[in-house]
Amino acid sequence: MSKRRETIKDRCPRCAINMSMCFCDVIRPIHTKTKISVILHLKEYYLTSNTGRIANLCLENSDYYIRGKINQPIEAEYSEDGTYEPFYLYPSEEAEILNEDFLKNRTKPIHLIVPDATWRQVKKFHKREPTLANIPHLKLPSFGGSIYELRKQKNDEGLCTIEAIAQAIGIIESETAKDHLLEVLKTMNDRVMAARAKR
Repeated sequence: MSKRRETIKDRCPRCAINMSMCFCDVIRPIHTKTKISVILHLKEYYLTSNTGRIANLCLENSDYYIRGKINQPIEAEYSEDGTYEPFYLYPSEEAEILNEDFLKNRTKPIHLIVPDATWRQVKKFHKREPTLANIPHLKLPSFGGSIYELRKQKNDEGLCTIEAIAQAIGIIESETAKDHLLEVLKTMNDRVMAARAKR
């Protein structure tokens, strides 16, 4: 049995972190007009360092879908009933920058679809998932790098999933929601790093 499986019984069933480092005490679900859907790669689902699931715990108007199951496409429909305007958060060449000028042209609340995987995996998401094929892309402006230390980012300005969602929400509608997401991330990061330092 792997060490990871051996420790499952000691993990919090909500945040998936070892009970000694649990940070559920700082998670406070909040509502946003913006809808968030995280596309979580199957391999990410089992990692305690994953932050996409944490964002889902923090945001009431959110959900997540698993990608990576053999012969099983994502069971989601992002065009919905026209209530939201869907955008895929991915910095492709044709992606628009999420800023005030972009928001001036919006007439509906935004449904932000956020991939959660390695960059290699993310590049395949919108090409292989029919539900993502015709959804326009958005990218964040530069924020100067990540505060997340549990996993190394691809580049100096890379963000983990919950950070990307936080910055996007901050631009679209709510500094309060942004600050809460970043507070939860910082608490998670600090408690796990402190535990690692003791080993």
